[in-house]
Amino acid sequence: MGTGSRRKRVALDALGAVPVLLLVFGPLLVLGIALITDALSNPASWLELMIPSSRRVGLLLSSLAWAAAVAATSMALGGLAASALLRWRRGLLRWLLLVLAPIPPHVHALAWLWLDTAVLSSRAVGLQLGGGWLGAWWVQTMAMLPLGIGVWLLAMEGVDPVPIEAARVLAPGPVVWRRVVLPQVAPLVLVGFTLVLTLSLTDFTVPSLFGVTVYALEIFAEFSATGSSERALALALPLLLVSGAAVFVLQRPLRHVVQRQPEPFYRHPQRVALEQVGRGPRALGLIALGLHLAVPAAALLVQMPRAGALMESVGRAQSNACYSVVLALAVALASMSVAMGAAPRMLRRDWVGRALWAAFATTLAMPAALTGMAMLALRVRLLPWAATGDLLPWLACTARFAPLACLAAAAQARRIDPALSEAARLLPVNRWRCMTRVELPLLAPGLLVGGCIAFALTLGELGATLLVIPPGSSTLTIRIYNYLHYGASESVAGLAALAVGATAAAGLTAVVVLRAWARVLDAQPRRRA
Repeated sequence: MGTGSRRKRVALDALGAVPVLLLVFGPLLVLGIALITDALSNPASWLELMIPSSRRVGLLLSSLAWAAAVAATSMALGGLAASALLRWRRGLLRWLLLVLAPIPPHVHALAWLWLDTAVLSSRAVGLQLGGGWLGAWWVQTMAMLPLGIGVWLLAMEGVDPVPIEAARVLAPGPVVWRRVVLPQVAPLVLVGFTLVLTLSLTDFTVPSLFGVTVYALEIFAEFSATGSSERALALALPLLLVSGAAVFVLQRPLRHVVQRQPEPFYRHPQRVALEQVGRGPRALGLIALGLHLAVPAAALLVQMPRAGALMESVGRAQSNACYSVVLALAVALASMSVAMGAAPRMLRRDWVGRALWAAFATTLAMPAALTGMAMLALRVRLLPWAATGDLLPWLACTARFAPLACLAAAAQARRIDPALSEAARLLPVNRWRCMTRVELPLLAPGLLVGGCIAFALTLGELGATLLVIPPGSSTLTIRIYNYLHYGASESVAGLAALAVGATAAAGLTAVVVLRAWARVLDAQPRRRA
């Protein structure tokens, strides 16, 4: 490769990576510089804030224990539910999980709070989920259950079926599971555990609804009391160290999963792996999955107001719903545009690939509220004209979810046969025509799935948009969250059903795209034959 071609390739790589890096690291860098500047002017007071007190150490340990309990329970129940789902050959329930996975956690909180009040606390049942750590743990576990199931199903793609078949001749199913299957899936299951732990540790939505103070909520309370993003960042440093260490653990196994060439799961022989689980544990997994699906559906149906009241509540929130959908569409389009250039470069093992993975890790490790505070610091120092516009909510959500869209598109890019792109480059056409006619259509399913992920997650986003939303505007999630504190059950149920319908539509779009692409891949060997 000549010097000119090498320089051109480096420039293209940098151009593809720069948008993601600026979105993620730009506001955080501005906030960090402001923190360092203020800390140098008065080191004693800032060191007192950065070094956690005994109370904050206890709060951090309690939050970490709660998040670890959520991760352990959701991964355990997810493994049992995944073993039950593998009994169905058509896999319709697996696709249904993908449709319902983006349902916001506050909808699960609404459903279980209703169940606790209306059913569990009644004299006939005599049980009570209640508030506090127990209720927050169970609701967060139900919200994270689809992620646990998905990780277990994905882990099966890396299992070698040969030793499983050989072991089944010599030992019963539970022994095969413990001695042969579990060691093979353990690395990716550890990734799932760490991912759920990090997501739970950096979120305060469910704990705040159950009256529990976690460290992420402490950061939000500090900013609300002082209005200083720098003080909130200093307070968040212990949490960032813990979540950053957790993300560092999961980064290499997750990168290996994205960069490998998997066989389509619907015709994969490794389904025998999870089938070694006994009937009793599988039944427990199905019960957990049934509760995950049935409780929100029942709560929304029972609490749904009459048609007239429903239309009235939806009409009052029409502006919020339209604002949420427009914002989610803008974030999805921006995420797809960013992923178009960054996704293929995430598969590289050079500095560009490492920088993009660092951006993805930073997105997972940062609390959502801290992302909003970084955007506010960016506005104060560089974008004062954005104080009353809609730029900051769009930037905050894009910074949070564009790396996830890049990850989905990178997984799709790994499935593309590189010979197709190489053959197209041999033709006497320019680079633009090659990209638009060959590379972009091959990458399109991953881009669409990544856009659907960004759309659905933006609809349910709370921590960042709560801080950067302009005066006079509000998203549907913020309105629901406020209603949950006031106890307006009928209004909440109607708006929550609207939010669930929108997120389910995004998930359904992703399912249609994935199934259509799976049929295309399945048809290719038949055509060659």
